[in-house]
Amino acid sequence: MGYAYPSYDSYSSLDNIFNSSDLALLGGVTLIFLFGLLFFTFVYVVVAIIFQGIGIMKMHQNLGLKHGWFAFVPILNSYALGKVAEQYIKVNGKKSARFSIILTILSVVPLIMVCLFFVIVFFVGIVLGASGATPADVEAVTLVIQLGYYLVYFPVIIGISVVQYIALWRIFAIFANKNATLYLVLSIFIGISPFLIFACRNGKPSCVAQISEKKETTIQTL
Repeated sequence: MGYAYPSYDSYSSLDNIFNSSDLALLGGVTLIFLFGLLFFTFVYVVVAIIFQGIGIMKMHQNLGLKHGWFAFVPILNSYALGKVAEQYIKVNGKKSARFSIILTILSVVPLIMVCLFFVIVFFVGIVLGASGATPADVEAVTLVIQLGYYLVYFPVIIGISVVQYIALWRIFAIFANKNATLYLVLSIFIGISPFLIFACRNGKPSCVAQISEKKETTIQTL
C-alpha cells in the first residue's frame, strides 16, 4: 500500500486559508496591539503631566513662589519647573542659573526646528520643480536635507536633555537631598521623573549651602 502524496489542490487550499483567515487574524491582532500601545502611551502621558503638575505646583507653594499653576500649561510648565530649580543654592552661596528662562526657550526649539525643516523642504521642492529637475533629483536633495536635519536635531536634543537633567537634579537636591542622584538616575534610565517630583513635593526645602552652614555651625559649637 503506497503513500498518497497530497494533491496540488490540497496545497492550494491550505495556501488560500493561510493567506486569508490567518493573515486577517494576524493583522487584527497587530492592529489591536498598536491601538493598545497608543492608548497606554496616551494615558501614561496624561497621568505623568498631572502628577508632575501637582508636584511642581506644591513645590512652588513650599518655596513661596507665584504662578504654580503654570505647571499645567504647555511651554509654561518648563518655566514653572525651571523656577523651582533656580532656588537651588550652590556651595559658594550663589543661586542657580535662570533655568526658568533657559528651559522655556529650549522647550520651543524642537518645534521651531521641525517647522523650519518643512519650510526648507517646501521651498526647495518649489525651486527644483521650477528648474525642471527630475523626481530622482528632488528625492536625492530631500534625502540630503533630511540627513542634515537629523545631524543637527539629535545633538540639539541631547544638549536640551542635559540642561533639563541638570535642572531636575537641582530640584531633587532641594526636596530630596539624600536621594537626588538616585532620583536623577531613575529619571534618565526609566523616565519616571514626573512621579518622583510628585513623591518629593512635600519634602522640606534644603540646599547644599544650607547643609554646609549647618555643618560649620556644628563644628564651631563643638
